[in-house]
Amino acid sequence: YLLMDSTGTQVAECSFRVTVMNGQAPEVICEADLEIAVSSTGCDTLLTLDSPEFSDNCDNAPSEIMYTVTNPDNSVSGPFTGGSSYLFSTGTSHVEWTLSDSNGNATSCFQNVTIVDQVAPEVICPADVAYLASEDGVSGNCGYTGEYTIPHPSDNCRMNQLVYTITLPDGSVWGPYDLSYVYNNPG
Repeated sequence: YLLMDSTGTQVAECSFRVTVMNGQAPEVICEADLEIAVSSTGCDTLLTLDSPEFSDNCDNAPSEIMYTVTNPDNSVSGPFTGGSSYLFSTGTSHVEWTLSDSNGNATSCFQNVTIVDQVAPEVICPADVAYLASEDGVSGNCGYTGEYTIPHPSDNCRMNQLVYTITLPDGSVWGPYDLSYVYNNPG
């Protein structure tokens, strides 16, 4: 501003700055939770998630889209930029989306991604075997002492449990015997 008196000889100036600040965070709405079945060949699923809906008082689109994933084992992965693919493990993962406007105001929303293993494990049992009493070479033995083959299971995901029982001719049952550790910790 420039001010002058009526004679025009006395002059004064002043100036000031007007700063418009945007402190209002954007509004975001996450996509619905997802539940996906794994394929028969794997346990994990590679997904590219749709970004949340965005609205803001100043911007038409977010200046930054990021997400982090809390995996089923509670480990945290990320942050990743929106549009990035992620390999989700079997179970429920929690996705936290954070969208920012051009002024650095940010808002988060949450989405669950559940990967379900609906593929049953497979097990092939060995053929039935018949032995004659005392075939093991022990005189006077009316039974059989020897080895038998334990079935080997397979699954598209990790085997959680392998338990077997033996049913004897008199109807009694030996077991259960848990071989889960053997199959889950080879070597």
